[in-house]
Amino acid sequence: MTTAALASTFIDLATLEPGEDLADLAPLEAVIGAARVVAIGESTHYCHEFYQLRHRLTRFLVERLGFTAVAFESGFPEAWLVDDWIGGGPGDVADVAERGFTYLFGRCAEMRELLAWLRALNGGRQDPVRCYGIDLPASCGSLRPALRGVESFLASADPPLVPRLGRLRELASSFVAADPASDSEARAALRAYCALRKSDRDELTGLLADLSARFQAARLDYIQSAGQPGYDVARQQLRVAVQLDAWFRDYAAAAAGEHAFFDVNIRDAAMAETTEWILERSERLVILAHNLHIQRTPYGLTWLGTGDEPASASSLGHHLSARLGAEYLAIGTTFAAGEVIGIDEGDGDTKGWDVKDVVRPLGPAGTDVIDGLLAAVHGDTH
Repeated sequence: MTTAALASTFIDLATLEPGEDLADLAPLEAVIGAARVVAIGESTHYCHEFYQLRHRLTRFLVERLGFTAVAFESGFPEAWLVDDWIGGGPGDVADVAERGFTYLFGRCAEMRELLAWLRALNGGRQDPVRCYGIDLPASCGSLRPALRGVESFLASADPPLVPRLGRLRELASSFVAADPASDSEARAALRAYCALRKSDRDELTGLLADLSARFQAARLDYIQSAGQPGYDVARQQLRVAVQLDAWFRDYAAAAAGEHAFFDVNIRDAAMAETTEWILERSERLVILAHNLHIQRTPYGLTWLGTGDEPASASSLGHHLSARLGAEYLAIGTTFAAGEVIGIDEGDGDTKGWDVKDVVRPLGPAGTDVIDGLLAAVHGDTH
């Protein structure tokens, strides 16, 4: 693609400020069309400008195009606290964001501003905008948030079962992140899981399977006792616990040399299934997540592959594109240069284990990539 061809498709934005007039975004309506799911990406997390832009785009999608729900790259169980708060529930936005988001997202001032806007918006709406997390619990660091939701439901639907879940609770508590919002702590939990005896890991998987079978077999009784909505949420809580257990098992098998790391992507497949669950309840959905998750193609990550060959595994957007076709639209974001938060994947024996977020300076991109082409057309001030 040439700079001239790229420039011919540009829409200049008047501002990134979320609260300003949305008239300059009007040309996007034709691009979005009848899409049911619009995913807004970020090429790096925790970036002020990306969060401003996605707040503004979310406003446009909700206020002008009638989108009815917003989903975050954050834990499914935790996000119910956020959904309750934006619907008028009690609490302080800082505390709700801290406890209701994983991966440290709740500590971002821009995230709290987005939640405050959603709460104010819902105060004047008959049908409130809903908020969901589509990711696995505790930054992929613990099954406990999901299992707490399941037990809370069972306290009403099947009280005698709750005491019988003691062994499941014990096993799930034997590997947990010290800070469930932190990705680096989740890696510590992963190490603890891999250190468990294989018999304990297998027992945990078996107990989750038994509980899932009971939920299916007792479905009608549970719905009669505690209602359809409560059952649906608890069943999905259990489903994400099972998916996270599968993610742990897969990683442990890779660590033992049974297959390459990341030869499949359980996490993104789980996020796609949760997105489908949401679409059964919301007509049009905004997803806010990293560019890698929302892209319509599989991942291609060299550092997770073997040798010089990148790993290729389906992303969330790859799944959604296959299932929704033109009803799925991904909007990626990029930048010219500056300081960004990226991943340090570790070296040698720690590679893939001691993943940390680090600040890195990035120089100008070349014109052989889209970032450089955009910078060449519009310069560093855009």
